[in-house]
Amino acid sequence: MRPMNMRIRAVLVVATSLVLLAAACASEEQAGLDGSPEPEATPGAPSTLVAFDGDAAEFTEGVAVDADGNVFASVTPQGRLVRIAADSNEAEDFGKIDGLREDDFGLLGLTVDADGNVYGGVVSENPDANGVWRFDAESGDAERLPGSDKISFANAVIVDDDTIYVTDTIGPGGKGAVWRIPEDGDAELWAQGGLLAGNGSFEFGFNLGANGIDVHNDTVYVGVTETAMIAAIPIEGDGSAGEVTTFADLTEAAPGGEPAAVDGIDIDEDGSIYVAAPLVHLVLKVSSDGEDFSTVADAGDNLDGPASVAIGEDALYVANFSAALGESSNNKGPSIVRVPI
Repeated sequence: MRPMNMRIRAVLVVATSLVLLAAACASEEQAGLDGSPEPEATPGAPSTLVAFDGDAAEFTEGVAVDADGNVFASVTPQGRLVRIAADSNEAEDFGKIDGLREDDFGLLGLTVDADGNVYGGVVSENPDANGVWRFDAESGDAERLPGSDKISFANAVIVDDDTIYVTDTIGPGGKGAVWRIPEDGDAELWAQGGLLAGNGSFEFGFNLGANGIDVHNDTVYVGVTETAMIAAIPIEGDGSAGEVTTFADLTEAAPGGEPAAVDGIDIDEDGSIYVAAPLVHLVLKVSSDGEDFSTVADAGDNLDGPASVAIGEDALYVANFSAALGESSNNKGPSIVRVPI
């Protein structure tokens, strides 16, 4: 096309030609052909997908998205797994953990496998309920994974091919841990202590160590809550855990240089990590090298103690734990928030 400031030499004989030429030239300017950079597409504003009733103890801690765009959330103390169908804003009960006791943490972090089965960590004083559970993709029926009852605080779960990794926030001896559940095998302690341990600084009654978890490029990444960091653990050729190292230090990542205590995490295809930071009501994005941080959403986007994040096709889904965090809540209420990305 000719630039708009070039003399038009052709003789235009009909008015429709003038209209078409003007439209084409305008389109060129909008596309940046006048030398200016092309405008970047901006995602829409975050919005509340589904709100839950905090007065009824409907506190949402875990969130996951399947390949069809269905969103799952854990209603923690009630042991309920709810499903929000793709393109819907209504939650329906999908599965449930029976036998929870009063004051149990209940159903926490979630993940989905390639077949659509949902996995969730359950923390309960009832030995028949504690552990990691698989909810059938079709029926929602729950089955506990073998040996997972030994995990003291199964907080987050991720499926990597035929292997499942689970964070144990407390861990044996209060050291924080990651457990491994191989296909057709029992849960086994995979990595423990050191950088995976909390330090008791939250005075919660126990150390808050290993929390959110994901796998990328044969490396397990773990968010550690009290120390505000993300650890990296390479998966060795024999399946064992390599040396645990610090991947990202978030002790000054929140506005004002405050620490961003890490809860749930999810990793996109390029290795960037989305982080739920509940105490400062933020979701952060950590660059693939662990060096740079940016804010994806904050309290102004209806975040209230974001505990988990899950990447969908064109949006990030965030579970607000809300008043379950006590005085740290900003009273916006438990919900699932959709953040276009």
